[in-house]
Amino acid sequence: MWAAPSAAAIVTEVSIQNTYSFANANKSVPVTTGGSTETFYEGATDPGQAELGVNYTATADKGGFFFLHDNYCVGACQTSSSTVITFTVTNTGDGPVDLRFDSQITPGHIAEILADGSQRGSFNFRVTRNVVGAEPSTLYSANGGVNSDGIFLNTGGLTFNNLIQQSDPDGRWKVFDWSTTNLSVPIGQLAGGQTVEVSYIATYNTTSDATCTDIFACPGLQVVFGDPRNDGGVTNLAGRGDVALDDNAIYPVIGRNYDPHFVAAQVVTSDTPLPNDPPGLPKTNYGPLFDPRVLGVPEPATWAMMIGGFGMIGSMARRRKVRPAAIC
Repeated sequence: MWAAPSAAAIVTEVSIQNTYSFANANKSVPVTTGGSTETFYEGATDPGQAELGVNYTATADKGGFFFLHDNYCVGACQTSSSTVITFTVTNTGDGPVDLRFDSQITPGHIAEILADGSQRGSFNFRVTRNVVGAEPSTLYSANGGVNSDGIFLNTGGLTFNNLIQQSDPDGRWKVFDWSTTNLSVPIGQLAGGQTVEVSYIATYNTTSDATCTDIFACPGLQVVFGDPRNDGGVTNLAGRGDVALDDNAIYPVIGRNYDPHFVAAQVVTSDTPLPNDPPGLPKTNYGPLFDPRVLGVPEPATWAMMIGGFGMIGSMARRRKVRPAAIC
């Protein structure tokens, strides 16, 4: 049960449905209904190097929900994920009430590297209103992604907070980044005893047909709705003085970890003051093109050689005789 915006209306239920799928040369998973958290990183070396990632968290909490969708594909691979969060609102009073749905769009990142026309990916985001006996209506929609024309973003008339577009002077990459953005949409008038469903719908996909022999020099793309710096995420590192957040010099265009972000969401009366804008993230300075999760890890044989080498170094160090320092 969620808190009521007034004595006349109450949110009675919140439901979440998550799905995902992915495929590369070695493994294929069809569209599957997922849990509240799923993470997959898959590499392939036949016929060429490729790596994909599907990572999401979508689960309701009091006053909002934790939300993350991170899809990337480098080489020849495909990913998709989606979340539908439905809020059921009932006016328990006798008279009508005007309502508004206040929520947020998470920090986001759309990127492409080494474009050759093989990359296709997108996000589609909607907030809809559905009353029993009437046609569903779209209260807000936005989309963006990568196609043969390049990288694009349609904010649906909303000004995304601290939206920054960057491109490499050498033409190797392009990105869009933005910070947490408030989204307030009118639900409209709800009569006494009437129920309305407000759905927060987000879908993501990435596809690349590139064949490459070097994962570090291969076309790819990434579409993310998540928190790159833990500002508002589950670990919330922003307030810790012992954590260095200014690591922009080594930020890869594709492949960095993103964390779940708490999205504030509530149903309020239409005359409620709008929430304050959240702070914006600083501009990111990108370094490497791709930071692999799978193919960038040394093979077992390489690890064995490295461990053996460390053992030899340790043995040599133990054989050295060091004269104790004089104590005065």
